[in-house]
Amino acid sequence: MTRFYQCPVLISEATYKEVKGSICGFSFREVDLVQVKGRILPVRMYEVRCFDNNQEKDLFKGTAHQFEQGLTLWGAKRNLEGPRGEG
Repeated sequence: MTRFYQCPVLISEATYKEVKGSICGFSFREVDLVQVKGRILPVRMYEVRCFDNNQEKDLFKGTAHQFEQGLTLWGAKRNLEGPRGEG
């Protein structure tokens, strides 16, 4: 899954809720809602990032709004197409 999303580390929403306020130096952003084998409901997945410098961190945070808008539009398109991209 990390290869598909081009993220070195992905965590589930359950893990995100456990660590989001307790780990300093890491940034998180939602990347998708995925159907996981063995689960009835889809699971929200998050990218985990640790930055080498403030410039990278500022860029990540500075593009967060555009990323969230893109994620919303992508989800809306997927909902219109149906579960297998039909529509």
